[in-house]
Amino acid sequence: SLMADKTPTSENWDQLWRTVRNDSTALHMIHGRMLSVLEAELDVKGKKILEVGAGRGSDSAYLSRLGAEVTVIDFSEEACDQMGQVMEELGVDLNIVRGDASAMPFPDESFDAVFHAGFLEHFEDPGVMLKEQRRVLKPGGYLLVDVPQKYTFYTIKKKLAMARNKWFGGWETQFSPRQLERLVEHGGFKVLRSYGWGFTGSFPVLRRQGVRRLWMSIRRKGGGPNGAGGKLDAGGSESAAVTNEADSDPAISTVAMTGAMGQRRASLYVVDNVGVLAKKI
Repeated sequence: SLMADKTPTSENWDQLWRTVRNDSTALHMIHGRMLSVLEAELDVKGKKILEVGAGRGSDSAYLSRLGAEVTVIDFSEEACDQMGQVMEELGVDLNIVRGDASAMPFPDESFDAVFHAGFLEHFEDPGVMLKEQRRVLKPGGYLLVDVPQKYTFYTIKKKLAMARNKWFGGWETQFSPRQLERLVEHGGFKVLRSYGWGFTGSFPVLRRQGVRRLWMSIRRKGGGPNGAGGKLDAGGSESAAVTNEADSDPAISTVAMTGAMGQRRASLYVVDNVGVLAKKI
């Protein structure tokens, strides 16, 4: 059932995670572009990091392998169960907490960094979530937020589905780069940088397998972009079989597709996803 008050429920997300229980991407760092932004600013080894709305915890598993002390929180019982399986299969250490992201069971100033992807857009008042995340961050701690970018075909598709009560979560919003920056700044953070990745929401032709295979062939010959994610095997090493978002996800990396354009402000208005790295002030 869909939520008339637009508030996400654990039942909706339990149902979603059950449908992807056997999806092997649980063993991949899904958001390589996002985590590369954090790694460029912060040496994560030994740092206490929190992922909010962690899903199956794939990205957190990667950070754990780098030596971070990672806590993951999600209100979905199914998601937490799958996080436990991912943790066991990859041999990583995650502190898995089932709880409410608007009232987290952590003391003030507990973490060096907080991050989330595909989370903030599901709340009508995301400021409540950011306030709680600021509370648990240490002074000068980092916040990394990744959300759907507003000006894409994905937004149109989503709105049409919501109008027909066919959207999986019932309701979801989206942000322009400036809207996201202002939201984070209003929440008591200083934005250090913004970034973007993915093009299939803006250019659906890139979803075609033939186009993706051709591009990936060209990219591999050129060595591929820096800061990409990879597959973690049970021993924790990164496999060359999967080199970044473009391999394990239909969204082709902004950096891979555009080179220098990926660093330009204008590119943030045509990508699928945008994010900000900010610091608590």
